[in-house]
Amino acid sequence: MGLAPGFFPNPRGKAFFLRGWGMRLQRSDARGFTLIEIMIVVLIIALMMGMGVAVLFPGNEAKLREQSAKLAGTIKFLYNEAAVKNKYYRLVFDLDQQSYAVESSTEPFLVRMIEEDPKKNAAKDEAPAEGEPGATPAAGFSAEEGMLVQTTKLPAGIKFKDVFVMHHKERQERGKVEAYFFPNGFVEPLVVNLSDEDEQTFYSLQVNPLTGRSKIRSEYYEAKPEELVPQPQEGSS
Repeated sequence: MGLAPGFFPNPRGKAFFLRGWGMRLQRSDARGFTLIEIMIVVLIIALMMGMGVAVLFPGNEAKLREQSAKLAGTIKFLYNEAAVKNKYYRLVFDLDQQSYAVESSTEPFLVRMIEEDPKKNAAKDEAPAEGEPGATPAAGFSAEEGMLVQTTKLPAGIKFKDVFVMHHKERQERGKVEAYFFPNGFVEPLVVNLSDEDEQTFYSLQVNPLTGRSKIRSEYYEAKPEELVPQPQEGSS
């Protein structure tokens, strides 16, 4: 005897009816996500992830971190190159153009403190005393070329806030400032502060004069006088 669809015998001798057809109808009503819906969900997730990254690592802060690391690498490279090639290097910061470049020389020279008063500078340059180190000469230095020493301009949104260097008594915020590297394993004590345009976020580099390594801080750093001791360094090994 044939059984109707959905009708099954019960092991206890009683028949029961399984609503199989109803189950099939319910399954036929169910459907999956369309491609458009999946794409919308993926887009929403991507936007949320982007917002999260922007909160954790804001654009300008990421730039400050990247440029600080790049500058620290350049400083260490020049420190090593000066010793290996027995040459004199200087890192020239252009605070007006927000860039820095590398120059080199083979001529020995002396570095002395530069007075912030132009009249005092002029008097010293006209008649330096016997044995007194003269002003750092521009003659003999020429631009270096190469991928690792090419002129670098800071990206939009960040800037050099100021530069502290040994041969200047005050921090420098405008014009050009040089930091010198010597073949005897010495770089001028140097502190560089970078910031965003609104000066709300800061990064700083403090350079160790004996190792050429930079300590990077995610804050503004005011150089202490003892960290910039004005001791003239002869440009000869």
